[in-house]
Amino acid sequence: MTPLFKEYNYATTIFSPLAGGMLTGKYNNGIPEGSRNSSEFMRRFFYDPYMNEDVKEKTLKSLNGLKVIADELGGTQAALAIAWCLRFKPVTTVIIGASNLK
Repeated sequence: MTPLFKEYNYATTIFSPLAGGMLTGKYNNGIPEGSRNSSEFMRRFFYDPYMNEDVKEKTLKSLNGLKVIADELGGTQAALAIAWCLRFKPVTTVIIGASNLK
């Protein structure tokens, strides 16, 4: 999409840059009780695609890698994900949709 953004001076809005909470790190060790993904409906959309048996190992490796980078920068995985979106010039808006501050 980058060539379109450049050629036509387009911009974009990013929705759910935390991937339903996956990029916050709170699901690195399973689904916490009372979290958004403890609901079967939400789990099907935001958790299962990243944590099914075919991709779970790769997902956890990536999430733990993000944690290492965030820790080195003195921040959180959530802040790193949002900062990554905002750093991309064509992004004009980031709709977080967080359910809480944790």
